[in-house]
Amino acid sequence: MIEQAPPSDAAGLTDSDREALRSVAGLWWVLLLRGVLMIALGAYALLMPGVTLKAYVWVLGLFVLLDGLLAIVAGVAGWDRSRWWAVARGVLGVVVGLFVMAHPALVGVVAITVIVVLLALQLIINGVLEIAAAVRERSRIRGEWWLVLGGVLSILLGVILLASPLLAGAMLVRVLGVFAIIAGVALLVAAFRLRSFGKRARP
Repeated sequence: MIEQAPPSDAAGLTDSDREALRSVAGLWWVLLLRGVLMIALGAYALLMPGVTLKAYVWVLGLFVLLDGLLAIVAGVAGWDRSRWWAVARGVLGVVVGLFVMAHPALVGVVAITVIVVLLALQLIINGVLEIAAAVRERSRIRGEWWLVLGGVLSILLGVILLASPLLAGAMLVRVLGVFAIIAGVALLVAAFRLRSFGKRARP
């Protein structure tokens, strides 16, 4: 029995569809560059134990600035089909990036404080809800004290975060670095898959 090869993802497309796919796939290098920048940003946070929040925010501002410049170039050159949207997004990125690079300490302190406070409030609220659920359902569930203990620990962690948001923010820098690397790797994979798809779209 002769096995037939699976059909290509681009099979059955019209010439206009293929042209549109090739136009979109031609932007694979933009994703590639963004992925490299994200990985570099994450590695900077992980491999530099003495990195400060100010330096991290400055690098983040540089990344936003470069990303904005890439969007402007893509819009002006017609690499992005939504040209005006790309230019507008790029201009906003450049403005935000310049502001962050000019005031890294202010932006860093405000941003990390807001994040930690929101996280602490969520932990406290969740802890209170867990304790309330354990008390309300104590006659119908077993091991309700474990639920109470979890709620108490959640509240204590939230209070600790509220008491020292900047210290907690410094720990979050490394966590953000890990997520930046993961996002960068995902962008690299997406870039090469987009490039491969563009090749298959050729007649």
